[in-house]
Amino acid sequence: MYFKVEGSPNLIRDKNTNAILNINTVEYENYKKIKQNKELEKNRVEKIEKEVIEIKQDLNMIKDLLMEIKNGSK
Repeated sequence: MYFKVEGSPNLIRDKNTNAILNINTVEYENYKKIKQNKELEKNRVEKIEKEVIEIKQDLNMIKDLLMEIKNGSK
């Protein structure tokens, strides 16, 4: 059984668990979209960070090869 929370038309209280629940489905859908967008952004940043690390490793390898070529020609 549920009771309305005074002063909050979108909130109800569950009598058995005493939990307060938001019954506004629009707010809930907006929350899910925001959460999904944050997860996508986090994944995008992690991918970019990984690519930057790989580029740095490649540049270091090229630098080492150039130094070997330079030292080998003397």
